[in-house]
Amino acid sequence: MAAGTHRADRRRHLRTGVTLTVAPLILAVGCGGAGSPGSAGKTPTGSPSAVQASGTGEGFASMSDVCGSEPITVGLADGYGANSWRKISRAELEAEAKKCPAVKKVIYTDAQGSAQKAISDVNTLVSQGAKAIVVLPDSGPAMIPALRAAMRAGVKVVITPGDLGGKAGQDYVTAVYDSPESNGRVWAEWMAKQLNGKGNVVFLGGTPGNPTSPRVAAGIRESLAKHPQMKLLAGPVDTNWDVAKTQQVTAGLLTRFPKIDGIISDYGGSTIGAIRAFQAAGRPLVPIATNDFNQLSCTWKAEQAGKGFPLATVSSRPWITRIALRQAVAAAHGKQDREPTVLKLSLFEDSTSSDNRLAVRCDPQLPPDAILSSTLTSAEMATLFGK
Repeated sequence: MAAGTHRADRRRHLRTGVTLTVAPLILAVGCGGAGSPGSAGKTPTGSPSAVQASGTGEGFASMSDVCGSEPITVGLADGYGANSWRKISRAELEAEAKKCPAVKKVIYTDAQGSAQKAISDVNTLVSQGAKAIVVLPDSGPAMIPALRAAMRAGVKVVITPGDLGGKAGQDYVTAVYDSPESNGRVWAEWMAKQLNGKGNVVFLGGTPGNPTSPRVAAGIRESLAKHPQMKLLAGPVDTNWDVAKTQQVTAGLLTRFPKIDGIISDYGGSTIGAIRAFQAAGRPLVPIATNDFNQLSCTWKAEQAGKGFPLATVSSRPWITRIALRQAVAAAHGKQDREPTVLKLSLFEDSTSSDNRLAVRCDPQLPPDAILSSTLTSAEMATLFGK
């Protein structure tokens, strides 16, 4: 079946089935304030919780439920907008904003990796009249004073994806993110199943000192502890989330460890480097668990002509900005958005599953770094990338 057909089937399923896959109160997290996560409207305000979320954010809530009548300007403060994930997540937010007639303008800023500019951008958005700001806080806790100042000025700030620290309700309304520990557990459980509970695994992380990869590793270790014959040989191994660096460090791991049975990676885009390292070393490919990325899925399809390899992904969730925007708009209009803000993602693709909704999706008409778990259509994605 063509990739586009898979996506259409998946989209129909998501629109009718996402809410049904939401299960309340699985994991407690430290988020409070006006934007506290809820479970299908059942969790009282200020009672923090996480929910089980399927591979997309579509269907969680309707913008019409949180959109008020007062005209507002929305800001999107991006810490580094150059990569495809950021381009797609921006398009997701802008599409969601159009669903609220009260949103008269969306102002976008790109800090281009500069902490100083990121802070300045937030201040600029406040001065330009933004009443709701979604922040992608690549500069980390250094952003907190600027966010707190914006909140004190009456601007509603929501951060995504990731938990910045600070105090929800004071420094920002809430944080919207997927649980790294949950991702680690999902990947590790799938890996243990592929290896029949016995084998050696490596975990490829990101940049040195990043806060996410160690949390993913904690989830992996928790899951593998249930399988005494499964061993995490190394990880998180720093890859800078870069293809060339990933190939280099994987080559080193192959030299260091004569038997590697599986790879877990917290970035699907750089995982291509691990595949190349195995191929260069003449080693057979092994099961891979990561997040979705068009080039990775297309590589999987190409490899099926040979021996291939099992592949599982969770969504790269560029749609998460839609949830963040709804939270910000709700707060700006004095409303409550009770949809989940801490997500536990299930598998988006599983090459070993007989469920067609989990089929590996490759669209050769889109750029290699496109993300097919986006809620944008193929046509919208093609327009976004100028194809």
